[in-house]
Amino acid sequence: MLTASDCRSVIWHDARYQRAIKLLQDDWQSVDTGNPLMSELIMITDLQFVQALQSAKLVPEKIDFVNYTAVMRFLNQHRRVLSTASQQWLTQNFK
Repeated sequence: MLTASDCRSVIWHDARYQRAIKLLQDDWQSVDTGNPLMSELIMITDLQFVQALQSAKLVPEKIDFVNYTAVMRFLNQHRRVLSTASQQWLTQNFK
């Protein structure tokens, strides 16, 4: 279920929403960090927002958070830009 903050992000297409869309479109490298020497990391809040958007059917389901194989594939594809906490959050249901 989307929170009021989530709904505002969807309506206004703010930076949080744009991060989620870029993640779903596999276009994470275009997230502007303001620092050309560092990539922006995918944080737990990004993953949770994507999960909420998918659950609300506001975006197509591209990341299957409950399928072990899908999660491992996502981890392997994005390991260098996932924060350590995000990696742990993604795998917590499979331990």
